[in-house]
Amino acid sequence: MAFTEIVKLYKKFKVFLNVNTIIDYPTMMSRRVYELLACGTPVVATPTKAIGAQFFDIVHVANEFKEANVIIDKLLSDEFYWEKSSHLGYREVMTKHTTSQPVR
Repeated sequence: MAFTEIVKLYKKFKVFLNVNTIIDYPTMMSRRVYELLACGTPVVATPTKAIGAQFFDIVHVANEFKEANVIIDKLLSDEFYWEKSSHLGYREVMTKHTTSQPVR
């Protein structure tokens, strides 16, 4: 699947769940977290050092199933909360995790 198609798909989701398998490294997380946030899709994830270090208060962290349900319910039922979460994620990636110079 082409990346442009993946971006279109990401934008169709109201919320995305991300389960992390590597939790002890402060810089290692799925590339899709950055991509989803850049698409304006709020992310609910399991806790990791990287999520905490790079996206504290941007990515919604759930330690257990019930907590994830509460977060997801609020994102799906409170339009202002969803819009704020979407905007904060987009702004965070665009201001802190992109470059204006080509990578060589």
